[in-house]
Amino acid sequence: MGARLFDLMLEGQMLRPSGPGFVSTLAVAAVGRLLFLHTSLRARTPDAVFFGPDSYRFADFIRAEMPTLAAGATILDLGAGSGVGGLVAATLAPQGQLVLSDRNPRALRLAAVNAAFADRAAVLHEGDGAPDQPRSLDLVVANPPYVGGARGPIYSHGGGRRGEAISLRWAAQAMERLAPGGALLLYTGSAIVRGNDPLREGLARACDTAGCDLAYRELDPDVFPSLLLKPAYWGVERIAAVGAVAVRRA
Repeated sequence: MGARLFDLMLEGQMLRPSGPGFVSTLAVAAVGRLLFLHTSLRARTPDAVFFGPDSYRFADFIRAEMPTLAAGATILDLGAGSGVGGLVAATLAPQGQLVLSDRNPRALRLAAVNAAFADRAAVLHEGDGAPDQPRSLDLVVANPPYVGGARGPIYSHGGGRRGEAISLRWAAQAMERLAPGGALLLYTGSAIVRGNDPLREGLARACDTAGCDLAYRELDPDVFPSLLLKPAYWGVERIAAVGAVAVRRA
């Protein structure tokens, strides 16, 4: 590594001292031909930018459910993180206009780099939740945090009793902002209790309020089983990875 590149990596906080040398604060993941910078597994700071099994399931879900979009359609990646959802969707609909939104400034910086490397123009929005653009969005993709219990990193803590609060809030906000015929593709996790799925019930109520039709399915019936040992999950049978498609009626 040349001295100039090393200095730039230090300046960009991509390296940190560790013992006699340095370790990288970032890692690179591939989804098809797309590459994504994200924080390394060693990084346990509150603003860490996650990439893992959920990211790949999210990408697969988008590929399976991607609607046909008209030229100039607006695509919002809500809670973009590294930008995997938005960039996968934008690759499938290159005629669309991409917006990447996240409350974490570090995530937005990495998402912007990932978009530039993929040669995709993107508008960046820093904020908690969907931008205030009533009935203007043609597609929203979202992979909200869904871990319950005590507060944790931005990318994992979902709020509510069992991690469902942010998923429900983002879904309601997104549906309010969909254009007629617009779609929300939501990938998240749901705590299954005595065979019941409270998240699905909450999404159904939100769809009724917003005038949307809902399709919902389990993508993986049992993810992160170690979470069931936490007090927040006492009485929970399993955590399912789920995909919801909400389409606003014309």
